[in-house]
Amino acid sequence: MNNNMITKKWAAQAWGIFVLTSLLLTSCLKNQEDFFEESASARMTNTINKAKDILRNSEYGWEFEYYPDRELSYGGLVYTVKFDSLDATIGCSLIPDSTVTTYYRITNDNGPVLTFDTYNPLIHYFATPSAGEYEAKDGDFEFVIEKLTDDEIVLYGKRTLNTMYLRKLKYSPDEYAAKTIAICDNFIQSMTGSVGESDVNATFDLNAKSIEFIQGTDTITSYFTFNDEGIRLYAPLKLGGLNMQSFAYDIEAKTLTCLDEGCDSLTFQGTPHDEDYMPYSLYAGRYKLRYHNDQLEANIELIPNRIDGSYRLTGLNPNYELTLNYDFNTGELLLSPQMIGVIDNKAVYFLTIDMDDKGNANSIWVGEECALKLVWNKNNTYPVFTFEADNPDKYPCNSAGLLMLYYDEDDELTGDRVDDPAWLTNDSPLFPDLNTLTKLK
Repeated sequence: MNNNMITKKWAAQAWGIFVLTSLLLTSCLKNQEDFFEESASARMTNTINKAKDILRNSEYGWEFEYYPDRELSYGGLVYTVKFDSLDATIGCSLIPDSTVTTYYRITNDNGPVLTFDTYNPLIHYFATPSAGEYEAKDGDFEFVIEKLTDDEIVLYGKRTLNTMYLRKLKYSPDEYAAKTIAICDNFIQSMTGSVGESDVNATFDLNAKSIEFIQGTDTITSYFTFNDEGIRLYAPLKLGGLNMQSFAYDIEAKTLTCLDEGCDSLTFQGTPHDEDYMPYSLYAGRYKLRYHNDQLEANIELIPNRIDGSYRLTGLNPNYELTLNYDFNTGELLLSPQMIGVIDNKAVYFLTIDMDDKGNANSIWVGEECALKLVWNKNNTYPVFTFEADNPDKYPCNSAGLLMLYYDEDDELTGDRVDDPAWLTNDSPLFPDLNTLTKLK
């Protein structure tokens, strides 16, 4: 057989293989089309309709396990959500009677997306920019649906890519919130136990809602959210070969018991806060503020904002409110310098001041760390708080006041005293010698 015949024979075989392959590919494509009886758009429409049906088909609504921020620096928060055909009634599990109704949609954006597209102060809290946070708190209000079942929906935030969950509520949102608040307000600072033959110690950072587990030489940090049973970690944590994620909290015994399969008998003993610890909820109420050696006073109110663990202070002046941040680890409430408004295109700041006995300012502090803290008299019946510098060695302060800050024509930061009568308290922008806050009955 000559080379020409060999070449022809090879070519014939190759052509036969090509034809057979083409037929197989055509057959596969036809079978694939037969397998999906509906078009991609029709399948997406069916998925969206199924998601709507599942969301609406819950007697009490859903718990929405929500994690803002790509770094998880706030930990998690649970919202309660009740869906109807157009509206979603949203509440925060840490705020009783807090529901706000907003529109929602499920759309197609390379997959089914749940979006809350009208402003809602709860669900949009972490996603709404402000003068000091142009990227807000890195929160989501659009969520890609990954998995649908009748009792649980797995989603992730379009912005953060954080995994989140919707789970059917077993009772009313008010009952869910009451149980969650009770756990949060009576929680522990650390816990101990054993997994297998190894001792495990864990410390909570209640501001970041994080927990640091130490087992031998290993240290593992995880983030969590409070719920109606106890806490749930952002992702399963493996200790001693066991996967743990959900824990039930016993308020009286101060214990956390794992609820996950295979380790449901594992219990950790908690360490409560000491007697100097002031729980978050006890700060709420009306107070008499005394300052300037008790010569001046004002009636104020502390209003809790449990979404971020802060308080609003109202009553000094109708033009502004102050924000006080609660430290969940120490039980202290902190008043820091902050921007409170604008006068004639100049930013108005509430500042802390180190003032001498003659009323002269030794130092004026602008930074957030230059705070005054409230120190409790440890009396639950007649609570009285005194003001002290949070960091007296670096930022001594005993007073406060309003100042307008702006850049002048030479691009230098300049401060002007606030003289507008509409912004004054007791005819002055100053609060010299802040003395006490006494809670009113």
